[in-house]
Amino acid sequence: MTEDEGAPMLPLDGFRAWLIAQTPAGGFAGRLLRELGARVELLEPPGGSPLRGYPPLLESGESAAFRYLADGLETRELPARPDAGQVAKVEIIVHERAALPFGWNPIVEAAPLPERGRVIVALTPYGGSGPKHDWQGTELTLFQGGGEGFLQPSGLGYEEFPDRPPIGVGRYLGSYQAGTNAAFAALAGLRSSRASGRTERVDLSVQDSQLSLNYLSVSRYVDGHFERRSNRSFSYGGIVRCADGYVEIVPIEQHHWIALRELMGDPAWAQAPEFEDTVERGRRGPFINQYLRAWAAERSVEEVVARAAETGLPCGPYLAPKQLPEDQQFQHRGFFRKGAGGELAPGVAWQLASVASDGEASGTPTAPASQGAKPLEGVRVADFTNMAAGPYATLMLSLLGADVIKVESQARLDIGRRPHPLYGRFDVPNFDHLAGHKRSITLNLKDERGSELARELVAACDVAIENFRPGVMGRLGLGWDDLKVVNPRLVMVSLSAYGQHGPDSHRPGYAPIFAAEGGLGSMSGYPDGAPGEIRNQMDHEAGLIAALLSLAMLEQRDRTGAGAFADLAAREVAAMLVGESIVQTIADGDAPRVGTGHEQWAPHGVYPAAGEDAWIAIAIRSDEEWERFVELSGHQSFDRPQYVTAGRRRANSGALDAALRYWTANQDAHELAARLQAAGIAAEVSMTGKNLVADAHLRDRGAIVDLRHDRYGERATVGAPWRFETASSVRYDTWSPDLGEHNEEVLCGLLGHSREDLDRWISEQAVY
Repeated sequence: MTEDEGAPMLPLDGFRAWLIAQTPAGGFAGRLLRELGARVELLEPPGGSPLRGYPPLLESGESAAFRYLADGLETRELPARPDAGQVAKVEIIVHERAALPFGWNPIVEAAPLPERGRVIVALTPYGGSGPKHDWQGTELTLFQGGGEGFLQPSGLGYEEFPDRPPIGVGRYLGSYQAGTNAAFAALAGLRSSRASGRTERVDLSVQDSQLSLNYLSVSRYVDGHFERRSNRSFSYGGIVRCADGYVEIVPIEQHHWIALRELMGDPAWAQAPEFEDTVERGRRGPFINQYLRAWAAERSVEEVVARAAETGLPCGPYLAPKQLPEDQQFQHRGFFRKGAGGELAPGVAWQLASVASDGEASGTPTAPASQGAKPLEGVRVADFTNMAAGPYATLMLSLLGADVIKVESQARLDIGRRPHPLYGRFDVPNFDHLAGHKRSITLNLKDERGSELARELVAACDVAIENFRPGVMGRLGLGWDDLKVVNPRLVMVSLSAYGQHGPDSHRPGYAPIFAAEGGLGSMSGYPDGAPGEIRNQMDHEAGLIAALLSLAMLEQRDRTGAGAFADLAAREVAAMLVGESIVQTIADGDAPRVGTGHEQWAPHGVYPAAGEDAWIAIAIRSDEEWERFVELSGHQSFDRPQYVTAGRRRANSGALDAALRYWTANQDAHELAARLQAAGIAAEVSMTGKNLVADAHLRDRGAIVDLRHDRYGERATVGAPWRFETASSVRYDTWSPDLGEHNEEVLCGLLGHSREDLDRWISEQAVY
C-alpha cells in the first residue's frame, strides 16, 4: 500500500441487507455482502434457519456450514410483518422463496426508497417462471441440472471408475456460485433501482446460475463436440499420481511443453518431430501420459512440484483443507483470521486499497440514463484479460450494459483465438461466447505508443480489469500505481492465481491448479478415488467474484469520488468454496470427502437411466418424501422396515442404492424426474450439452437463446442468468467481435485521434 492510500473503507459500508436464507446459496450471498461491508441481518423463522442444520456437523453438534456462512451476520427472528420504518433503511433483501413472506409486499412497496435504491433478489432452484418454476432442488440435483455434474469426474478420477455415476464438486459449489450471482445481481439491481425510482426485483435461479458458469457444455455441443467424462479431460497432464499424493499439471503453451520435457529429463521419445505441433501433440496425449505418469509415480509430490517450479511448468499439489492454514502463501497474505471464538477461520480472497480521497464526494452516482436501461449503461471498462477467468468477469459486466473495450493484440492472441493443444482440436468455441457484447481494439502494449494509448483509454474508463501474472502490468506502465495517477476515480481489479504478493505470487496457475491448491480438488471426487479436477467453473467463479468486486467498488467510488483497487487471488476463491470443510478440519481435525453421499438424507445419489451414459439425480430429504416415493414406485423392494426412517436408510444405503439403480436403469430420465417432482421429490436429469440446448424451461427463461453468427449461422448459446423487473433489457444477444474491429471507433472516436495517426500506428505496429 503506497503512502497516498489509507486503510480502505469497505465498499459497502453503510449499506443494510436482510437475508431470508434456507440453503447455503442464500447464506453465501449474505456472507459476501457482509465481507464487503454491508450490515447483514439473517431473519430466522421460529426454530431457526434451516441453515443451522446443514452438514457437516461438528463434534459439538454445530453446523460447520452455518458457522462459516453466518460469520459476522446479525441474527433475529423473521417478523410476520416488517416495520415500515426499518424497511425504508434497507437497500438489499435476498430471499430463497417463491415470494416474500405473506403480507410483506404492500409494506415494502409503500416504504420510501433509500437514497441508494432498493433491490429484492429471489434466489430459487428453478426461478420464478418457466415450466419448472415449482420444482424442488438441492445441491446434488441442481448441480447435475446445470451441466457440469455430467462431466465430473474426468481425467484420472474417471479412468479409475468408468462405470460409476457422475458426481458433484466439493459440498456446495453450485450453491456458493449461485450465492455469488445473487450478491452480484443485488448490486446491479441497486443501480437500476436508482434509475427507475422503484424497487428493483431480480429473479435468479440456481440452475440458470450454474448454466452461466458452465456455458462451455453448450458452446462445445453446438460446435459439434459432445463432451462427456470420457473425453473431457486434458489429453496429457492433468491429475498425476505421485508416490505420496497427487499433483495437477497443466502444460497449455508451447514453452510449457518444453518445460515438461525438461521436467522428465528430456527423454528421447519426447524429441520426435510430431510432438512439435501443438494440435498433433494434443492428439497423442495418452502416449505422453503413459511416460509422465510412470515418471511421477516414483517421486514425491514435493519433488515434482519443486522441479516443475524450476522449469516453469504450471504444476501444483492437491492439498486437503487441513493443510491450508500452514501454507506459506496463505500465511503471507493473511487469508486466515481469528473467528468469533478465537479459533482460526477462513477469510476472503481479495485485498483492497483505495486512493486517498480529497474529502469531496462525487455527488452524482453513475446510473443508467433512463428507466428500463441496463444497470451499467454509462459505465466503461478497459478489459486487459485473457483466457477465461478475467474475460468471464468482463462478460458479466457487459451483459449488464457496460461498454467493455477488450484490449488484445496479434503479438499475443487471446488463447481463445488460438489452437488448444490439450484438447487436440484447432478451435475451442468459448471465445465466441466470452467476448460477446464487447468491443475489440489491438494495442501492442510492449510498444511505448501502444502502452500510452492504453493509458489514454483507462483515463476514459470507470473500471479496469486485468489477469496477467503479477508484475506484468507494472512493467508495461499499466499497473495500479500508474493508472490511479492517470485516473484517480478508477476502479481496478487485478485477478491472478495466487495474488499480487507473497512467495508463490510469481508462479503460473490455471483453474485446475488453484482449485487443487485451494482445497476444492481434494474435496471432490469419489471418496475412495483420485481428487477432482475442477476447470472452467473454477475460472468463472473467480471471474464472477472479480465482477462483484467491481460493482462494490463502484458504489464506494460514487460515494467518495476516489478510486479503489482489488487484489484478487483465484486460489483463495477456491478456499472460500470449501469454507465449511476448512471450519470442520480446524474444529475436528479432518474433513472427509463425501462424493454424492449425505450425512442426513437418503437416498441421495446419481443413478443410471435408460440409454447410453444417461443418469438421474435423486435426493429424498424426509421420511414423508420417502413414503411418497415408495407409493410412486410401486416397488416392493423399497417397502421394507429397514428403509422406514432416514437413519435406517443411511445404515442400509448400499442395499438401497443397489435397488434404486435396478429400478431407474430402464426408465427415461426426463420422464422419471418429472414424475418424482410431481410428488414433491427433488430429482433432475444429469444434463448434457444436448439436453441443455433442448430444455424447454431454460428456453422459456431465456437461459438458452439462439443467435445468428456471421460464420456459423444460427446457433444456441447461454443467456444472462438474471431476470430484472425494471432493467428488462438485460440479455445475451451479441457474439464476439473480430480482432481489432473497433480500432477506429475507439481510438479515433472515443479518444479523438485522427485517421492519419491510426494509420501510422498500424504501420509502426503500435496498433497491432
